[in-house]
Amino acid sequence: LDEVHERLVLFRELLTESGSLFVQIGDDNVHRLAVLCDEVFGAENRVATITWESAAGSTNTLPESASYLLWYAKEKTEAKYRQLYENQTREEIIRSWARSFSAPQVDFGHGNTRPLSTLEINDLANHFPDRGNRDLPLVFYDRPLVSAHTSPTRSGWINYKTVDGITRHHCGSAAQWRVSIHDGDAPVVAAGARPNGARTCPDYPESGAECGICALASRDRILVTSEGLPLKWKKYVHEVPGERIDNVWRGRKIARGKRYAVQTAASVIQRCILMSTDPGDLVLDPTCGSGVTAHTAEQWGRRWITIDAGRVAIAVARRHLVTSTYPWYRTLDGGNDPGAGLDTETMQRVSAATLAYDTVNDPENTIYLVDRPKVEKRRSRLTGPFTVESHSPYVHLPFSDPHADEPADRFFAGGTPTSDIGTAAGQDAERVLEALTGGPVRDVNGREVLQVTEVTPWPDGRLVSCEADCTRPGREGHLVAAIVLGAPDATVGAAQVAAAAAEARRGRADIADLIVVAPAFENNVPERAGTVTVHKVVSSRDLQIPGLARDGGSPTLTLLGEPDVDCETDSDGRAVVHLRGFDTYDPVTGELRNSDPAKDVDCWMIDTDHDGAAFFGRLIYLPGYKRGDAQIKRLLKTFGRDLDPEAAEALCGLSSQPFDVPQPPNNIAVKIITRTGAEMTTTITPPR
Repeated sequence: LDEVHERLVLFRELLTESGSLFVQIGDDNVHRLAVLCDEVFGAENRVATITWESAAGSTNTLPESASYLLWYAKEKTEAKYRQLYENQTREEIIRSWARSFSAPQVDFGHGNTRPLSTLEINDLANHFPDRGNRDLPLVFYDRPLVSAHTSPTRSGWINYKTVDGITRHHCGSAAQWRVSIHDGDAPVVAAGARPNGARTCPDYPESGAECGICALASRDRILVTSEGLPLKWKKYVHEVPGERIDNVWRGRKIARGKRYAVQTAASVIQRCILMSTDPGDLVLDPTCGSGVTAHTAEQWGRRWITIDAGRVAIAVARRHLVTSTYPWYRTLDGGNDPGAGLDTETMQRVSAATLAYDTVNDPENTIYLVDRPKVEKRRSRLTGPFTVESHSPYVHLPFSDPHADEPADRFFAGGTPTSDIGTAAGQDAERVLEALTGGPVRDVNGREVLQVTEVTPWPDGRLVSCEADCTRPGREGHLVAAIVLGAPDATVGAAQVAAAAAEARRGRADIADLIVVAPAFENNVPERAGTVTVHKVVSSRDLQIPGLARDGGSPTLTLLGEPDVDCETDSDGRAVVHLRGFDTYDPVTGELRNSDPAKDVDCWMIDTDHDGAAFFGRLIYLPGYKRGDAQIKRLLKTFGRDLDPEAAEALCGLSSQPFDVPQPPNNIAVKIITRTGAEMTTTITPPR
C-alpha cells in the first residue's frame, strides 16, 4: 500500500488540471484503494466508482462477475467530461423504454395516440418503417411536464382545451411545471383545436411570444392525462441519441484475442478515454501489458505514453501497434491532425424547455456523439510514428566519483568514450547479485547457460565488483569469472569492457571470463577483450524497481547475443539486408551458436540511415508470423493494392525490401527482438 500511495502521489502531480485517473481493481481491494485515492486526491475529487461486468470467476460461494474502476480527477470542477450514449437502434431504444419508462406509443397527430402492442414492438420495422424523415406516425414515449421544485409563477392549475373539450390539470403541491405558464384561467389550446393555427396564448399580443406551455401545445407535443393529474409531453424516438451511459456498465466486457495474461477489455479503456479526453490529449498508461491503451488512444487520435518493466510486454505491445490498422476519421479542418478535433455525428438536445422556447437548434444544445466520428470508408491508416525508449543515453556519473567536479567532456577523448562507467551500488547491486545467485543466466531463447554458485567481493575494484564461481549445464567443472555490475541507467561500451577486463587480469591472472551485467550495451562491445571472454548479460527492467524482481525461474538475466546479418546491393544500387539469425556464446562448448530466425525472431527492424545515436525503426518485419496470421491478414487486406508489393512480400520474411544506401558517415543499424523479448542491435557499413 505504501508503494501504491507513492505512485498515486506521482500520478496526481503528472495530471493536468483537467486530467483524470482511472484505476481498475477487483472487489478484494477496491475499498482499500478507494481510501488511498481519497487521501491523495481528496474525497471531493472522486468522480465515480464504475462497476462493469467481466468474466465470472469460479468460487464455492457467490460467483463474482464484476470489476471496478475508480475515477478521480485532479480538480473535479475542472475535469473534462464528455457524455457517452449507447449506440442503439430504434428497436433497442423502444425496448429500453418498455423496461424503464412508460409503454411506448405511436402518434398519429392532433392528439390521436395509442400504445404500441407487443407485436408491433417486436416487429417495428414492418409496422412503422424508418423512412428517414419525421412524417407521422411517429413512435414516442411520454415524459413528465413537471419538476420537483415549487414556484409561484409556474405552479397551479391549467385548463387544457382539445377538440373534445376542456380538462383541468395540476402540477402537484410539491412540484412546478417545467416551462412557463400564463396567468389567469384562459385555456391552453391544443394544436388541433386552434382555428387555422392561430396564436391563442394571452401572453402573445403583449410579448410577441406564447408562454412555454402554449408553445408546446402549438407543436402538438402535449399528451393529455386524466383530469387533475399533471400533463406530459411527447419525446420521439428519433430525438434520442441512445441510452445515457452511467456508472454501471452492463453487457459483459471481455478482452477478445488476448495477447497478454492480464488484459483489460478494449471497450472499457475506450470509454474511459472518450469520457475524459479530447483528440490530441495525452494518455499515460504506466502498466502497458499488451498495449491495449496505446492501441485505443492511437485509434481515437490521442497521444500516448505507455510504460512497462517487462521485455515481453514491450515486445507484444510493439507488435500489436505495428500490425494494427485503423479507420480514417474525418477531422474538423479536413487535415491529418486529429488534434484539430474529429468530425463526429451530432444531435440536438430535445427537452420540454428547448421545444417551448425554440432553442433546440442553438449551438449550446448540440450533442456531440464523440464515439461516433465520421469515417472515410475508402481510407485507412496505420499507427503513427512512435519510439520505444528503454534506457538513458547519458553517461552515468556517480555521486561518489572523485572527478565529479571535472568537466563532463572528460568522458570523451577525440570523440571516443573512455573507460569510466557508473557501477551499481547499494540496493541496486544487491538485487542484481540476488538474481545472479538465485537463478540461471539464460540465452535469448531461454536456455540455461550459466549458474553463479558463489560470489566473493573483489578487493579495491573500480569497475569489477565481485568474483564468481559458475557452473555450466552439461559440463563438468566450473569457471571463475569477474563480475561488473553496471548502474541502472548505464549503457556499456567497448572501452569500458576493455578496461574492466584489464582490471580483472591485474587482480587475478587466471581470470578468463568477464560477466558484465547492465541494462543496455552499445553495438560495438566485442565477445572478447584480449584473452578474456566477455559475457554480456542484460538485466531485466524489473530489477530496477523494488518489489518487481521475478522469481529465480524467470529470465531476469539474459546473455546478450549478436545479430547475424549481411547487406548487399541490387542491380539498382539499393541496399538489401538479409537476416541470418543471431549468434549467442555457448559457455558449454566455448563456441558461437546460431539461432533459427524464422522460429526465434519475433520482430526485426532496420534503421536505414543510422547516425550512431538514436535508433529509428524505418523498416519493420515480423518473421515469426506467417501471412496467414489473423492480424497480418487484416493488415494486408485493409491496404490491398495500395500496399507496396515489395513491402508486402517482405513483411514476414528474412530479407528486406530494397532501400537507398545511407550517405557517409551514417550506416545501417539492425535491431532484433526475440520471442523472449530480448533485444540486440548491430551496425553494418553498407557497400558503397
